[in-house]
Amino acid sequence: VMLDRFVDGTVSRLSPEAPVPILEKALDSIMPGGAANVAINLARLGCDVRLLSVTGGDAAGLQLGQLLGSNLAIDFHQVVDNARPTTTKTRFRADKQQVLRVDEEITTPINESTAAQLVSSFADSLSGVKLVVLSDYAKGAVPPDVISQIKTLTSKAGIPLVTDPKLADFSVYAGSDMLTPNLSELRMAATLAGDDLEDIAAAASDLAKSHELGSILVTLSARGMLLARADRTWDHDPTRAREVFDVSGAGDTVIAMIAAALASGVTQAEAVQLANIAAGVVVGKAG
Repeated sequence: VMLDRFVDGTVSRLSPEAPVPILEKALDSIMPGGAANVAINLARLGCDVRLLSVTGGDAAGLQLGQLLGSNLAIDFHQVVDNARPTTTKTRFRADKQQVLRVDEEITTPINESTAAQLVSSFADSLSGVKLVVLSDYAKGAVPPDVISQIKTLTSKAGIPLVTDPKLADFSVYAGSDMLTPNLSELRMAATLAGDDLEDIAAAASDLAKSHELGSILVTLSARGMLLARADRTWDHDPTRAREVFDVSGAGDTVIAMIAAALASGVTQAEAVQLANIAAGVVVGKAG
């Protein structure tokens, strides 16, 4: 989970000290980001959510806990690691245009003690769960050994696992019922023969088969979404957005809508159509 901070203002002059703009601050706001944004999307879709993640024992972690605690649909299990800062992204914006982003984070894998706490809390949280979302941002909170233990626990409980991957080696996510990479993430994991839909589908299907994945949903930006299965069948759903203002958080919206739909019992193909509609809504809004 992350804390997203936005510092908004206006720029009317350059600094006399260096050739950089001076931002006259007007507003400072914070909101939950990363996997916490996925949880909020799920809650707004009407789901009861158990969110489990690592934060630091710092002010940002406290703020994140307070923000999520105010949402009655989210049960936030906060594993605190005092040796790590809570991942915080501060975006400085002038007239809604981002001029600078400052990241405060440690991305090395969590230590064994923290990992053990995380997995233990996860195991204790599975009762009554219909579906698990693994939202990986490559910040070290879910290293490969933790992912493996999560898959073992969900498999033993018969609970579907939907994963948003960030690591280039998709074998780490082996056994997931659905993987939701974007096209650039797929390129890092597979060799694409070309850029046609058929080439993308073939590469995704081969990965699904070799890593025992139920399916791979590739988000293709302006070209919509492509769902490929291990048996080499695939479906393409074209884009639904009329205008694109801001793509921030679109991937979080996609996996949240997919998860909510699958947990409700609809087919994967129908879930993709719903996710495409949801993504079309969210990219049409600024901020």
